[in-house]
Amino acid sequence: MYNTAMHKFIRVSKAVIINEHGKALLLLRGPTAPSRPSTWDLPGGIVEDGETTLETVRREVLEETGLNINPDSYSPIDKHEDYNYCWTVYEVRITNEQVDISWEHDEYKWVDEEELEELKNIPVFLKKIVQVASKKL
Repeated sequence: MYNTAMHKFIRVSKAVIINEHGKALLLLRGPTAPSRPSTWDLPGGIVEDGETTLETVRREVLEETGLNINPDSYSPIDKHEDYNYCWTVYEVRITNEQVDISWEHDEYKWVDEEELEELKNIPVFLKKIVQVASKKL
């Protein structure tokens, strides 16, 4: 059995951003991304020293999508741990859908549950997280 108490996780903060039509925002990582290249991902990133997970998700969402999200719209929905990462995921509701993706990503999509099922190159645990957030509508 793997001893997580002895392992230092890289802390990551992500957002499931849901628009007023109930669709979730996904970003396609570029082919040269350092981890999981050419896969669909949620906006967010690594928590920097001295930052809270809320500060990280706000900063990363703005950097990656151009969306300025309101801290009052946060709702923590999941914490996922694997051998390298400890993810904190927040649900964020927005009305502004105008996305301006960063150089790190090649494409973005607003997806409903049916479209999510049809997507290729998305990690299974991310699919499940988006499904949980979508069902809370």
